[in-house]
Amino acid sequence: MTPQTILLLCLLSLMAVQPAAAQTGGGPLRERLQDRVQSEIDRKAAQTRTQIEQQLAARPSPAEIAQVRQVQTALTFFTFDAGPVDGIMGQQTRTAIEEYQAYLDYPVTGQLTESEAQFLLVAYQQAQANSAQAQQIADAHPDGIRGFLLIVRDGAPQRPTGVIPSFGIKDVPPGAAAICAEPAATPAAEPSTEQTVRTLFCSAREAAISQSDLLVINAAGFTKTQIEEQCVAFEPALASVVASVSDGSATDAVQGAAEFVARTGQDPVHMSGIARVCLGVGYRRDRYNLAIGSAVLLTALDELTYAEYAGYHVALGLGTAQDPARARSWFELAMQSEPNALSEFESGATDRRETLRGAVIRGGSEGSPSAAPIPSFSVSE
Repeated sequence: MTPQTILLLCLLSLMAVQPAAAQTGGGPLRERLQDRVQSEIDRKAAQTRTQIEQQLAARPSPAEIAQVRQVQTALTFFTFDAGPVDGIMGQQTRTAIEEYQAYLDYPVTGQLTESEAQFLLVAYQQAQANSAQAQQIADAHPDGIRGFLLIVRDGAPQRPTGVIPSFGIKDVPPGAAAICAEPAATPAAEPSTEQTVRTLFCSAREAAISQSDLLVINAAGFTKTQIEEQCVAFEPALASVVASVSDGSATDAVQGAAEFVARTGQDPVHMSGIARVCLGVGYRRDRYNLAIGSAVLLTALDELTYAEYAGYHVALGLGTAQDPARARSWFELAMQSEPNALSEFESGATDRRETLRGAVIRGGSEGSPSAAPIPSFSVSE
């Protein structure tokens, strides 16, 4: 019964008793009836206000609507039909979520957990950033573009089927942690260029890991494990960037990385933070492609000092072809940065730069037994 109906009934009752009240002088009765009517009106008004407030509170915020739109876009891209991209979590969207969850062996609830949603969006961003690779997978995989999700999740090699692998076991480099754990030269002996470059690499590696850890502490909304898994999932998208380090000049590789960043549509500052974190994750987990790709992205973002990392990998043959001349071009590119830029990730970086200049750029310090700028040693030896 609406407040207007209650008010009408009460007024009719009041009119019915009014003559009797007038005969008996019943003014207080009329006042009591009026108070009861007003009380009922106030109660109904308060109830209506509460209902309206609850309805307003239940409406999604603009941020929530935007997130649902992103989820709908990604689901539809991977052929889970989420319906119109309207930001409304309707039944069709929930059905698409259930299909997505079932495909990846998640609990089928129709509601995405934070990690499930994050993986979906990261996979979508990777597919957009490397559309040619995503199309190749869609053409070759029995599940079409959905197979891209499995490859990102499982880390399967993204190679055309039927191609014989070209790697050899003896050529697989040891992990960076193992390299840096090897005994250093005896104090009495003058370090060779090889030993100097390796020592510099290990120092830079530790600096990258430390910087990554500091940035992760300030990353809100995700655990350290979740952030590392996002970096690992990002690695396949960097394949073309890493390949350019072996196949082209430093300038061409950096230009290609700049184009990659532009295709992602990410803000450069945001991408820089991602690359800094993933650089350290790459070294912590001995994932050379992740480390090299992150370093080249940072170089492409005008943080030239990070070209130093690519130089170490090329000089030592870690995760890429060993090429002394190519390594020197990366080191020279790093030298073009401002002297204080290196202090961003290591307080003693200026000293390392001078050591690097002496051992690599100028071909070794005085008295060094090696005349070549970069040694041609084999890591597998």
